[in-house]
Amino acid sequence: MKTHARNDSVLGLIPAGGRSSRFGTSKATHVLDGLTLIERVHAALRAEIDDVRLGLARPEDPSPLDGPARVFDDPPGAGPAGSLRGAFLASNAEWVLVAACDMPGITAEAVRTLLGARSGAADAVVAVDPSGGLHPLFACYRRSCLSALDRYLSAERRSMRGLVASLDHVAVPFDEKILWNVNRPADLEGPPGAA
Repeated sequence: MKTHARNDSVLGLIPAGGRSSRFGTSKATHVLDGLTLIERVHAALRAEIDDVRLGLARPEDPSPLDGPARVFDDPPGAGPAGSLRGAFLASNAEWVLVAACDMPGITAEAVRTLLGARSGAADAVVAVDPSGGLHPLFACYRRSCLSALDRYLSAERRSMRGLVASLDHVAVPFDEKILWNVNRPADLEGPPGAA
């Protein structure tokens, strides 16, 4: 059940243009419990957001998932920050909820939590783990951050953590099961602390 107001303009973005160099093959298309990693993230976002798009580095790059519309890094190859800019430029959305394709623990409930934390003048709502670490690839970004994003990318900066540090943001706590990130094959064993 989608719980955000129908007049709320939210676009879901799954950055999927990375090379998966630490994983060795495409992380997005790796199957875990019958679904690819990107299918798991896409399902969680689609449960709450009507418009979910994939962020790819360049238009000629193959899509790891059939169906969703695509946006492209602007500038090309700029990573998730470029995908975020591409998403804002390709839509009229007031907010873009970013969820990395390699975070299979993200649930519809977690998406609802992030959406529900948007308030005030904050430019971003960012997931934070129990140790206080920011997870800028599970976050909502308001259109008001676009000028800061433009300056950031113009300076050839790419780190999403650096971008978040430059924004007025709200941190939303999540446990490690939700923020489980798969960078290497060994990470498929489960989130830290999983038994």
